[in-house]
Amino acid sequence: MLDLDRIERIRLSPRPRFQRFIATLLLLWFVGQGLQSVDLVSGLVVTLLILVLLPALLTARLYRWDFSEVFSLRAPSPWAAMGAILLGGGGLLLGLEVVHYQSIVLGQPPQMDIKALDDLSPAGQLALIALLPAICEEALWRGLILRGLLADSSPFVSICGSAMLF
Repeated sequence: MLDLDRIERIRLSPRPRFQRFIATLLLLWFVGQGLQSVDLVSGLVVTLLILVLLPALLTARLYRWDFSEVFSLRAPSPWAAMGAILLGGGGLLLGLEVVHYQSIVLGQPPQMDIKALDDLSPAGQLALIALLPAICEEALWRGLILRGLLADSSPFVSICGSAMLF
């Protein structure tokens, strides 16, 4: 007899999730950086849509997950929105400190030529720098990574784990 619960546990087991996470990081590091060094604008678009968003959508489709559940496609409550704004402000300050200490330990990263962004309209710049990365990264991190962690851990541990991986 077919044990559907066992199959679901196998599909969501930690090892394949970790392997997907490592594969995505390697793709972003080697392929994404190469694409962006050739042409910043098209490289960013391809990196975000093909290397970040597409694997998240394909994995959700492959496992027949409910898209609205996995990707949390609903409006936040007013309290959640206010909390996100407050946490985002604090997170920005913490992130700036982390980048500062990271540059001390690892050295300064190579500077990218961002003059290609000048050819875009302000709306295009906003879409490329703010909206597209936010949508694609949320699909990967909140959609796949968090969903996988929630299968094995409490919401608090899962959220902290996803944040640490990010």
